[in-house]
Amino acid sequence: METKQHNFFSSEQALGMILDAIHNVVNYELAVVLSLTDRSTLKVLQAKGPLVNEALKLYTINLRQRSDINRILHQKKVRLLDDDPDSGFVHLDTYHGVIDLPAGHSCLVAPLYVQDKLLGLLTLDHRSCNMFTPEIIRTIESLSHLISIALDQSLAADNFLSERDSLVMERNVILARSAQENLGIIGHSPAWLEVMDKVQLVAPTRTPVLISGETGTGKEQIAKALHSMSDRSGQAFVALNCSALVNSLAESELFGHERGAFTGAHSRRRGRFEMANGGTLFLDEIGDLPLEIQPKLLRFAGANVRTCRR
Repeated sequence: METKQHNFFSSEQALGMILDAIHNVVNYELAVVLSLTDRSTLKVLQAKGPLVNEALKLYTINLRQRSDINRILHQKKVRLLDDDPDSGFVHLDTYHGVIDLPAGHSCLVAPLYVQDKLLGLLTLDHRSCNMFTPEIIRTIESLSHLISIALDQSLAADNFLSERDSLVMERNVILARSAQENLGIIGHSPAWLEVMDKVQLVAPTRTPVLISGETGTGKEQIAKALHSMSDRSGQAFVALNCSALVNSLAESELFGHERGAFTGAHSRRRGRFEMANGGTLFLDEIGDLPLEIQPKLLRFAGANVRTCRR
């Protein structure tokens, strides 16, 4: 069965592309999407434009302290903000203390809703006045609905990825604990959990596995973990330290020999490959094998993989 790979854009990536597209039709110097993280907090999720700074990326708005923005959100309408005191509406700059905008600058706000569910707020700013025309307001009214849907879906994807990562981490912890109980392996660090994740990934396969690491780092323990998690766990696990082999006997030790195959071969000898047939063979310090044997070992491994794939 073929497994499809799904690639998800994060909410920040998706909204960044949308704000870039909006800039093609609206000349803004600052575009910000704020997400409602709880009932009383707006958090900057994505920001674009030359006025963006590091402080803005971390900016949050406490709605309990900003009745003006609360009023905008509940109006559910795209609108311009102005400094006309006769309007009866006093509005403090949305990014007061974070972005230095001149008095009378252009500012457009659009509450983001999916049906009656409030998701956040879109703001567009420009240092010049009268930059956002009625046509632009109508355009943003239409686009805000699409932005709301994109934001809702992107946040759902973020939640899915977060839950998936949590499940993967939980699985890795369980895997590490199981290895500790069965093999005496101890470790909880992220690097170690990554190793155990790879062990679980390759254990069911019949592919030869290269385990690298300094002396004393537990290569044989990892090999035993691979064996115990495979369908070969009921068969033999055979370990051989290649650095301890005498060059003249290395080939016989690996592949065995028949009686009379050479002078001194008085009886048939089973090689380590034959001993490990159906199980796992761990060749420690494999790089110390005589060079003339290594091509034979490679041919054997290749033939073994082809056989197992049938």
